[in-house]
Amino acid sequence: HIVRERKPWMPWKEYEQLAERCGINAEEIQTATPLLHQLGHLWYFGNIANAVGATKRQLKDDLLLGTVIVSVNWMVDCIRGLLRQDRTMLLGWFAGDHGREHHSDGMLKKGLELMSTGRIDPILLPYLWPRQEVSWAFWDKAMDTTEKKVWSRDVVGDEQDCQRVVQLLKGLGLVAERAQSQLVVPTLVNGSYRRTIDARALSIDEGSLVGQRKYAGLPQC
Repeated sequence: HIVRERKPWMPWKEYEQLAERCGINAEEIQTATPLLHQLGHLWYFGNIANAVGATKRQLKDDLLLGTVIVSVNWMVDCIRGLLRQDRTMLLGWFAGDHGREHHSDGMLKKGLELMSTGRIDPILLPYLWPRQEVSWAFWDKAMDTTEKKVWSRDVVGDEQDCQRVVQLLKGLGLVAERAQSQLVVPTLVNGSYRRTIDARALSIDEGSLVGQRKYAGLPQC
């Protein structure tokens, strides 16, 4: 069975080596991996056919392709940070004096946009999961509040970890990417907008917001 190490995920190459030690060849791994995924022993959302035989560079450039998840708790934490409804702590940080020492006033606007339109500016990502260096001060303060009950562990440690989480959420169909690396979370679109915008705006496949009318709070298409 899968060796559960300290990290909640393992690189694809390491997974291939583990499979080889278990007597599973490259052809068999393409059958075994979906089965292990369905049974809940691991989770893989990349293209297995492309992963088999891929170079280290290709796997590094495509984090979804190169990552095998071995911790369901970590995966749940990734989803929690994205979809949680209570952003009081985050908005208070951006609105407060201490938050303005580290960021421009525009951060509060970006936080409000996340809640009302489902759009995530990449600069917000370090504040969704604990904790990267850039957001350390925020998480240090947050862990002295009820946030400590929400997070039992750090989810990310650096920018690459954060991008790994984003790729996972794309693989789960929870996030769509628009032009210029803008991310959209359809399930976070405010209910009042959801009743008035084109249904295609909530489609992951479309990858962008398409409105029948223009609203000041919606991302520009």
